[in-house]
Amino acid sequence: MIIEERKLPVKILTLEALLRRLPDNHHARLQIEEEYGIMMAGYKGEKAVDFYLKEIPKENYHVMTGLRIYEGESFFQMDNLIITPKYLLIIEVKNLAGILFFDHQYQQLIRTLNGVEEVFDYPIVQTNRQRKKLSNWLVENKFRPVPIETLVVISNKKAIIKSSIYLEEVIRSPSLPIRIDNLESKYKTKLFTENEMKKLKKLLLKKHVEEKLDYMTRFSMEQTDLIVGPHCPICYSLEITKQPKGWICKNECNFTLVQLLKSSLLDFRYLFSSTITNNQFRYFMRIKSKSTSNHMIRSLGLKPNGAQKNRTYHIPY
Repeated sequence: MIIEERKLPVKILTLEALLRRLPDNHHARLQIEEEYGIMMAGYKGEKAVDFYLKEIPKENYHVMTGLRIYEGESFFQMDNLIITPKYLLIIEVKNLAGILFFDHQYQQLIRTLNGVEEVFDYPIVQTNRQRKKLSNWLVENKFRPVPIETLVVISNKKAIIKSSIYLEEVIRSPSLPIRIDNLESKYKTKLFTENEMKKLKKLLLKKHVEEKLDYMTRFSMEQTDLIVGPHCPICYSLEITKQPKGWICKNECNFTLVQLLKSSLLDFRYLFSSTITNNQFRYFMRIKSKSTSNHMIRSLGLKPNGAQKNRTYHIPY
């Protein structure tokens, strides 16, 4: 099985940059920390499922992670998409603790934790929408019709699952290899060649659009609310000082100037823009000299755009 490496979503990286540069007493900090915790729990749940996917000894299976594809008038997201010669499998991961009650009549997931009830979107409605959107997308891109299966995987070991009816598509993480073996027995006809599977995977990667949210606007923040300056690319500390021998981290981490600049500029990209001017660079990196900032920008090899006066530089991921 070929499993694509699961990377931290840009949304999480953006929240990390925001928390790194937000004063401890800022009015929005607790709300941002709570959202970050929820997103990290979801990501860790997806990573936990990856462990069981690696146990599946299918050489011609391709696992794609964190896809966000545009279809029709909106995007649809899939935690996991497994491409096989016989069928496609969408896996929605839920990393929720507590008692999870799947209320099929009212199409809602009710979580009870520490005596508090909370309602979530119904995962089976989510996976049905994903299946419909993916099916339409395949037709639009001239791929042959192929069966699309869906699973809702509960990755939290401490969750107690209850339901108003039996839901075959809801399973725990350890059951995933067995369920995929059952699907392998269910579908006999090969519909995709290896080249067609690679073509599909390549097109999905090309069409994937990373979701980026404007947290500065959402939490009513200005750039002046944040702590500027370079941060250590090793320990992420903002306590960096300029010495005659170079930039020094309070924790005495070893890094190069290029590593320091690249890591710090990513914060600017996550929080503000994928392009930066010389003035913005000097402000964000706390550099007074324009010639010094020009030298640093050249050392990074950032792609310039525009005339000298209004020139901007592209910050790559």
